[in-house]
Parts: sequence; C-alpha cells; structure tokens
Amino acid sequence: MAIEFVLPYHGDEGDFETIDELDSAIRAAIEMLNDARESDLREIAARHHIEHGDPAEGARHCERVIELMLEHVALDDEDTMTMRGFLGRALTEAGSYEAAEEILGQLVVDRERVLGADDRQTLVTRGNLVRAVGRGGRPKEAIVLGEALLADRLRVLGPDDPSTLDTRGHLASLHFQADEKEFAVEMYRELLADRVRLLEPGDPVIPETRSNLAVALASTQRGEEALDLLRLAQLELMEVFGVDHRGVLTQRQSIADHLYRLDRYDESLASAAALIGDCTRVLGAFAKQTFDAHHRFVKCLRALGEEQKAYDHLRGLIPAASEILGWHQIGTIALKAELVDVYIGMGELQLAENLLQSLRYSVAALEPSTPLRTWIEDTTAELAKQDITGTWWDENPYVPGQYDDDEDDENEGEADEPGGEQQGDVDGLPFATNPRHCGGAPDGEPGDMILVTITDIIPPAVLMATVMDDGYLADSVYEEVQRLRDEYELRAQE
Repeated sequence: MAIEFVLPYHGDEGDFETIDELDSAIRAAIEMLNDARESDLREIAARHHIEHGDPAEGARHCERVIELMLEHVALDDEDTMTMRGFLGRALTEAGSYEAAEEILGQLVVDRERVLGADDRQTLVTRGNLVRAVGRGGRPKEAIVLGEALLADRLRVLGPDDPSTLDTRGHLASLHFQADEKEFAVEMYRELLADRVRLLEPGDPVIPETRSNLAVALASTQRGEEALDLLRLAQLELMEVFGVDHRGVLTQRQSIADHLYRLDRYDESLASAAALIGDCTRVLGAFAKQTFDAHHRFVKCLRALGEEQKAYDHLRGLIPAASEILGWHQIGTIALKAELVDVYIGMGELQLAENLLQSLRYSVAALEPSTPLRTWIEDTTAELAKQDITGTWWDENPYVPGQYDDDEDDENEGEADEPGGEQQGDVDGLPFATNPRHCGGAPDGEPGDMILVTITDIIPPAVLMATVMDDGYLADSVYEEVQRLRDEYELRAQE
C-alpha cells in the first residue's frame, strides 16, 4: 500500500491514519450534509497540511470551516476568531501576505473589542500580524508594529515572559531584513544570554536562537564564528532529541549550506551526501528536506566543476520534485532554475529558454520580491540578449528569521513525524517507489510511471521508470541501477 504522512492526534474524530482516509471522510460528510462533522474534519486536515508543508491547502480548509461556522455563530465568536487566526497563519506560510495581513488586521480589531487590548490572545494575533507584514517585504513597517507590541508585552507580561522574548527575537529578524545586520547581531546576542539565563538547559529554543545569531554573524563576514555556533547548536539539539530528529537534520542542512558559502565545497559536498542518506532513511526519499539536501549536493558538484554529474542528478530530481512537492512549490521551481543555469553553462540556450518558459506560470504565484522570481525574470530577459550573469541563490543566500523561534501560535496542534517511503525489492535490487502513485502493489500497476530511488548508495539516485505488463521494470532500469551501484563501489574504494 502507499505510505502517507501520519496524521496528528485528533481526539474523538475517528481513527484516520492517512490523509487519503481523512479526505474520504470529508467527502462522506459533505454527501451526508453533516456540516458539523465536515467542519471538525476540515480543521484536522488544515492542521495536517500546514504542519506538512502545504499551507495553501490548509488555508482552503480553514476558509471552508469559517464559512460553516458563520452559519451558526457570529464573526467575533471565540472559536471563529481562533480559526480566523489559524487562517491568517496559513496564508502567511503560503506566501499570501496581503490576504493574511487583511485577515489578521481585522482580527486584531475584533479581539481588542471582545477580549480587550491586553488579553494574551490579542497580543498573539498582533504578533502574527507583525510576522505577515515583515514577510511581505515591509520590514520597517513591521518593526514599528513590533516595537509597539514589545512595549505592551513588557508592560502586561514582564521582561522574562516567553512571549516577550519571542517578540525580541522577531524584532531581531526584522532588523536583519531591513539590512541592519550589526544591530540584529547585538539583539540576538542579548536574547541568547537571556534565554540561557531563564530557560532550563536542554530547551530547544536556546539552540534555535544560537542558530539565528549564527546567520546574522555570517552576514557580517564572521563566518568561522557562525560555523562554531551552528555546530554547537547541532550538538545541543542532538542531546535533547537524538541524532534522527527533524530539527537535527535541519541544523545539519544549515551547516552544509554555510560550508558552501565559506567556499569549503568538498566539506559541504560530504555533509550534503551524508545528509541525503539520513534524510532518506528517516524522512523518506521524497520528503522536502531530502530534496533540499539533494539541491545543496548539486550546487557543490557545480562549484567543483562537475557539471555533467550535476546535470545527471538534476535530471532525476526534477521529475520527482514535480510529482511529490508539486510543480508550483518553491523547491521544485528552485531545482528547475538550477537546471536552467546548468543549461546556460553548457551553452544550451534553447533548452534554457524552453525551461524558463515552462516556469512562467509557477513564478506568477510567487511574491514579486522573491529572489527566485527576480532571478528567473532577469534571466529570461538576459537570455534574449545571450548575456547571462548571476544566480538568485548567491545574491540572497540567507533567509531572515530562518529558524522561526519567534513565531506566535494561534492554538496550533502538534504533528507527528512523517514515516519513511514504501520499500520494495525487484529481482534483489533495493529501491523506494513514489509513495503517492495511485493504487496497486508497491511496485506499481502495469504501465504506471513511478519514481525509483536507489537507497543503498550515497547520495541515493532518483530515476523515473515505467512498470511493464509483467509487473516488473524495463531491463534498462536494472542496468542503470547496477551501473550506479558499481560506480558507487569504485568511489568507495578510492
């Protein structure tokens, strides 16, 4: 059977182990005209999608839940306001900043009127509004809102309240966005000292703050100090969660990225290769985090002059990313943009132009200020003149507030870790198939196009394959698998 993400705990709403089962239950509730049941199930689905990387789908469920609620209660009902806040968070995560700002701005007005200006939940909503404005590319406006929020939290909650510390962290990231890098460094230093003083040893917020300080330091040409902090944060996270926790894998990705930006390409390549193996084992071959590690691996290959290997790797990754992440997701678009740059480097300008044209609908969904969108639009214009320079990832390598230790929550739920990919064995060759293929046995129905990851090499190779009428793969697939394994054995011996 296909393997799906495990759903978060959902009380008495039923035992739905996969998102497909939950979707089926939602459709059944709609057919039965059971609005209450549909509302409860959609709220579970919204939380699941937001926690597992599809906030746009989560927002769609939130909007329907609010629509159903308004048939029975007012817009300023407490439960409705909670769901409106959750929708604002989902829209922010999905990059729909203007819509999020509109919803959260009106919610602040309603919460102040119903609950009072000093109510904790009112302050939480104000924090989410600051976040939407800042992520929407207006950090200076967000700083003004954030300073006012900090003053109120200091007055109402005191300097040592976690929410007050969160606002300080958010302000540090906003000053970073506003290109006030040194000021952000000092804010993060002070915040880290206070969190170390106030929190228990082992609190994961401490290494998260340490990592944000490292990002700020790296932007001020203090790369070695930043690397030391990132490695210390990794050790702290490992002590709390163990080596296979998602947060530890994220931290390792940050270290691989940082090594790349220090021009230590061999070390970054080795880190990315090891990370691909562990992400594949822990999260699955087709998790977004695994694709991110693959992308860093490709960039290191290119930096080391291995353009053909980078091209071969991308050729397998992009179909997988399009199928699993979705063609409109920024991770997929980034991989395609990388391939455009490879084509340009190879002198294949027509192929580059064709791929850029295929991206125009995907790019339209991104915010105008997104560096990726800017690079693609600029490259499209430059390609016509055959004068290609620069790449988006080198112009803007750091994402302010990368670790999000400063986010406010609108009563969000906790999500379980996703499971691994479906494992199969065809003629003794281990592989992992696309966990989202439609029905059938693990190795697919005859004629089904599936994704195959060779999991016993580092980094795992991603292939596309068609299942034949006898239920097996074409001979050429087995030959390619064996070639990759032989090549890996030779590299390992060297």
